[in-house]
Amino acid sequence: MLIPFAFSNKLQKLVDVDEVESGLACNCVCPSCNMLLQARKGDKNEHHFSHHEAALDVCAYSYWVSIRDMAKQIILEAKFISINLTKTLNLHTIPRKLGSSLVEIFGTEKKNNGFDLEITTSIGILNVYFLTPEEHRQKYRLADDYFTHALVLEIDLQRIQNDNRCSKKEQLKKLIL
Repeated sequence: MLIPFAFSNKLQKLVDVDEVESGLACNCVCPSCNMLLQARKGDKNEHHFSHHEAALDVCAYSYWVSIRDMAKQIILEAKFISINLTKTLNLHTIPRKLGSSLVEIFGTEKKNNGFDLEITTSIGILNVYFLTPEEHRQKYRLADDYFTHALVLEIDLQRIQNDNRCSKKEQLKKLIL
């Protein structure tokens, strides 16, 4: 799969391929293996990043790592997140006074507890887990204590479409926020 996001050494954050210069002038690295990337912006194919040199090991997860990392960055920069409370399974853990599904974000932390992020919100602490097809990530979700946390917010990143009319970053923002 094509790599939609890379870490910009210049900006010190993840960027969409359309936010940087073409080729090696983008000054970006792969979020998965940290190898040098080049921005490919031709007329025939979808714009994307590619490894400048062949990796010794295939960088198999570079697509999903870049998607997941950009999703984290979007949440870290957000002030609100929209949650469909009618589809929430553990509705009893959410305060009944909520009339809106717009939840204010007070703070975020990157925790190493198996979840991607921990968000302090107006409805409590949300443990965020991004669903991706990466097999090595599935073991935590299948663990017995996964749903023992007060609030778990799963966001299915696999719903990202190959839609050239809208950038992957914009698609992620719509999906997440």
